[in-house]
Order: sequence, then structure tokens, then C-alpha cells
Amino acid sequence: MARFAVEGPRWANLNGSHGNHHAHQSLMNAWKALALAAIHEADCKPVDAPVTITATVRRTTNAKADAHNVTPTIKACIDAAVTAGLIEDDHDGILKRLIIQGGPKAGRPTIEIALEAS
Repeated sequence: MARFAVEGPRWANLNGSHGNHHAHQSLMNAWKALALAAIHEADCKPVDAPVTITATVRRTTNAKADAHNVTPTIKACIDAAVTAGLIEDDHDGILKRLIIQGGPKAGRPTIEIALEAS
């Protein structure tokens, strides 16, 4: 199993770019860079395929929210896991299950990622 947590500036979400694809992509690139640093800091080791990824979304308020709305942020973190060599790729043959869940309040927008062999 590999675990890491990523704190970011604000979410890349499905309501997303509002017509500004470049700003949205820039935000996703920032989350990926932050995730790469978090993976390195957590000293994560590769996980054998097939894998299950659990993404826990930690918001800054306790207001009602849809955890799945930040899927672009989660995707950026998964892409970082591929770049870092934790998993070979994120296609359906390797990533068998993605669980997205809400978590406890955090001081900053945070994604906790857990990768485990399925």
C-alpha cells in the first residue's frame, strides 16, 4: 500500500474552467506538482497491479458538498502517482476501482490518496 496527502490552493473541479481551459489546466498542473512532492516526502513505494485507489476529499468547511465534484484534482494526483512510478498506468486494466469519499475538515483543500493491490 502507498499513501500520501496533498494540500493545494483551491480545487480543480467539474464546474471547472468556465470557458478558461488554460486556467483550469494550470490548476491541475499545480496539483500534480504538489502530489509529486507529497509522494516523495511520504517515501511511497510502487504498488502491484491491479490497484484500488481511495481518494478522500477534505474540504475547509463542513458545508454540504459533492466529493466527486473534485475529480479533476483527484485525476491530477493519480497522474502524479503514474509519473512517480507508484503504478504503471491508470488505465482500466491497472486501476480496477476508484473510491471517492468525503473526509473530515482540513485547514486547506486536501486530497488523501491510498493505493492498494486489489
